[in-house]
Amino acid sequence: MNAHDDDIDTGAPIQELADLAEEPPGGFVDRLENTIERRTTALQFINFVWFLPANYMVEMMDLVYGLIGNPGGKGRGKR
Repeated sequence: MNAHDDDIDTGAPIQELADLAEEPPGGFVDRLENTIERRTTALQFINFVWFLPANYMVEMMDLVYGLIGNPGGKGRGKR
């Protein structure tokens, strides 16, 4: 969906479908938003916990590699 989708004139709604429209029960939108927020929060937490060990190891290897340097003289390391 791009920014220009709101500018398109789609015409009048189809009357048969407009007659079927119902308002959601009270609190439905709030419950829906809370469910989405809970799932999003859980997903972010799971991603953090799942990738934390790998990110930690990459950072530690980068630290060790930076301290030791590159004996070949190419790439990163002490100069």
